[in-house]
Amino acid sequence: GVEWNLPVSFNNKSLFAEVNAKNNPFLTLIPTVWVSKTLSKNSSLQFSLNPYSQVLLNSRSTLRSGNYSVGAVSASNIGQGNSAVSLAQNFALYKVIGLQAAIQYQYQLSDKWIAGLEIGNTWTKNALINETLIKNKTEVLRDSLFGVIKTDADWQYISKTFISGKISFAYQFKRCRIGVSFMRPLTKIYKSDDMVYPINTQVYFRYRIW
Repeated sequence: GVEWNLPVSFNNKSLFAEVNAKNNPFLTLIPTVWVSKTLSKNSSLQFSLNPYSQVLLNSRSTLRSGNYSVGAVSASNIGQGNSAVSLAQNFALYKVIGLQAAIQYQYQLSDKWIAGLEIGNTWTKNALINETLIKNKTEVLRDSLFGVIKTDADWQYISKTFISGKISFAYQFKRCRIGVSFMRPLTKIYKSDDMVYPINTQVYFRYRIW
C-alpha cells in the first residue's frame, strides 16, 4: 500500500522547505510504501519505507553559537570613546530529512479503530539550519534558513543515522485509513550533550492497494 504524511507544526517556517530553503509543498506528495502481514485476528506487522521522512526541531537545538562585541563611533559620542554593540549569533537545527525504514505492530481496537506501535531507523540525507543574529539582545538583524548537505562544514554536527519511536491511532474504512501519529527520536539527531528530543505530530492517509 501507500501512505501520505503531513507534519503538524504551529511554527511552519520550514514545514515545506527543501534543502535550498525554498518552500515546496509537493514534496509531501512523495508516498511511504508499505507491506503488512497478519499475525492474528486482531494484530498485524507492517514494514514501511519512507523516502522523504522529516523531523522538525523548530530551532530548539543549538549546534553552535557565539557572542561578539563590536565598537562603533557615532557623531553623538565623538570624544566620549567607542559605543560597544553586542551581537549574538546562533545556529540551530530546524529540520532533518532522510530515508526511513520502519516496522510497526498494529492492533485492531474495534471494527474501525486501529492502534500502532512503531520503531524506525532514519538515514539523514540533508538538513535545514536556522541562523539568527541579534543586536544588543533585542534587535533581530538576521533570521534565515539555509540547507546543509554531506559536503558542508556543518554536516559534522548532524548524526548520519538515528532511531525513532512512534505511536499512532487510525480510523479505517474500506481500503483507507485516516490517522494521527506521534513520533519521538530515541537516539541523537545531532551531536550535543543537551540533545532536545522533540515530539513530532503527523496526520496521515493510507490506502491499501490489494
